[in-house]
Amino acid sequence: GYEQVQRLKNMSCFSSLLSASPEYKALKRNIEKGLFPFGALGLPPAPKSFIVHSLCDELSHGAVVITPDEATAERFCRDLLTLGTTAQFFPARDFNFQASESSSKEYEQKRIGALSKFLSGECTPPCGGR
Repeated sequence: GYEQVQRLKNMSCFSSLLSASPEYKALKRNIEKGLFPFGALGLPPAPKSFIVHSLCDELSHGAVVITPDEATAERFCRDLLTLGTTAQFFPARDFNFQASESSSKEYEQKRIGALSKFLSGECTPPCGGR
């Protein structure tokens, strides 16, 4: 309908080219059918972030992105922000099996802040390293 046409008009020329590819169409179709989670293997980080950005923009939906480590998650998050997608970094939880009297709560505060923004709809998607 009209909303779909307006969204396509607002897409960049790169998004238009990407949306015409069979692989992109398959990803979009799977998301629309609720067939996820899924992985995007074999792509460099920049195209992955562009695909996530384009899918979120076209489908007006958020995404949760899990990366191999926190450094990759932070870069992915910055890439999404550069593309105009509101994103929030969600740090991995460190496990410490020893008693600690001077434990920093910085990571806990970052995690709580990221979850709060995500749940309130203030930002999507959170990017987290495992």
